[in-house]
Amino acid sequence: MRGARIHPLHGRPLKARSGNNMIYGKLPGLDKSVSRLVMGVDHQTFMPHASVMFDAYYEHGGNCFDTAWIYGGNGACEKILGHWSHNRGVRDSIIILEKGGHTPWCNPSDIRCHLEESLNRLQTDAWGMKV
Repeated sequence: MRGARIHPLHGRPLKARSGNNMIYGKLPGLDKSVSRLVMGVDHQTFMPHASVMFDAYYEHGGNCFDTAWIYGGNGACEKILGHWSHNRGVRDSIIILEKGGHTPWCNPSDIRCHLEESLNRLQTDAWGMKV
């Protein structure tokens, strides 16, 4: 059921509330505004709990998530964020800050491999950054 859209607990499609107080900034090479408050995704290994937290953050105007290849041990945190963004249909409206280069795998070939795994786990095929 990978193509299904799953709504938040309130049953409505997920969207940012108008009139929120979120402060935004810009990052070089990125066309969209980035919320200055960033949601960390480490330790989010239980989908129902993570979904409620991500939904609330997004509805309050948050659009930037921080994650890493190493979070959750086997990439569980990335998988949950990817699953949530796909199910809620918000992938194009969020920014994912992905980190690589974790000891002892701090070399170009391992970092490339880890980032490619991260793209797969996050269910996305592009970073969106113009470099």
